[in-house]
Amino acid sequence: MSQLIAYKSLLHQMTETTPTCLWNDSAAISELTPSIEQNGTVGATCNPVIVLEVLNKEMHLWKDRICALIEDMPTATEGQIAWKVVEEISANAAGF
Repeated sequence: MSQLIAYKSLLHQMTETTPTCLWNDSAAISELTPSIEQNGTVGATCNPVIVLEVLNKEMHLWKDRICALIEDMPTATEGQIAWKVVEEISANAAGF
């Protein structure tokens, strides 16, 4: 006798019944968490445009770290700091 499976969403059903891997097009923890929990998301995409969106939504989570990077890298250019932020937000989402 087969068991009835309760899927949390249509995307969750898709990830459970097909070879599809779902990636969230955001590294914002506030978006990634429900996507993992409800849809079976396995990863997050990240690039400078996505990082800007993350900072617009979650600057309160990153402001102190950005200030620390500026202090720790006094000779770094704005571009170097920005790429370090992209790297850290990407790594944070990957570890989540």
